[in-house]
Amino acid sequence: SHFASRHSCSSRSRCLSPVGPSQAMKRICDDKLPPLPECLGRGTSSGVSQALPGAAVDCETVSEVHNIWGFDLIHVFKAPLPTLGVKEPLHQIVVLRIDSIDREADDGDEPESFLQLEYIPYGGLRWQRTCIANSGGSKVQLVSCIRCTGVYGYRVADVMDDWREKADHYMNGVEFAAEIAKACNAESDFEEHFKEARVEVKAWHDDYLEKERARKAAMASTVAASALLLCTVQ
Repeated sequence: SHFASRHSCSSRSRCLSPVGPSQAMKRICDDKLPPLPECLGRGTSSGVSQALPGAAVDCETVSEVHNIWGFDLIHVFKAPLPTLGVKEPLHQIVVLRIDSIDREADDGDEPESFLQLEYIPYGGLRWQRTCIANSGGSKVQLVSCIRCTGVYGYRVADVMDDWREKADHYMNGVEFAAEIAKACNAESDFEEHFKEARVEVKAWHDDYLEKERARKAAMASTVAASALLLCTVQ
């Protein structure tokens, strides 16, 4: 049955075992976000990183999602990422509509609730509950919305559990979104999108590295010229 399927996998999640107060406090400390690398903080006002969306995913979050009955829609959005100074819509956001066993297909009276998930490179895995699919405004672009069935909460929770302590990498945002789509049986629907997204993110990263190399070379040249001038004056 659906109920048995939902609860038969409770042992799969590392986050579902009870913890004592000291362990819980340690987890809270462990889940604090590391500071953004200095080089990736450029482009924000006054050199201060903008606030990250939602909240960091911890064990309590994973357990909460594990207990959700299921999801019936998956939205994939792309957006800029001001926290990294990215103006192009390269950041991937996945929004899942929480299924209601009481909602009929065309029932417009049943209130909607959504789970928004995103992996921010050098910012970690973030989540939030919303009452609308797009909570980011006009800069957030919808890639596609796909209806899904048989997507129980534990399937998404398992992916979140695997990713909440991943080592930082500039491609994590795309790869996490792709794995959520796979958990929702929508891998083929978004295959081309994520393939293009990987190419675009790599191009952005390569361009960033090239600009950094040019900046450091210019600084070294300036220092060398200043030293030569100083020696000439002396």
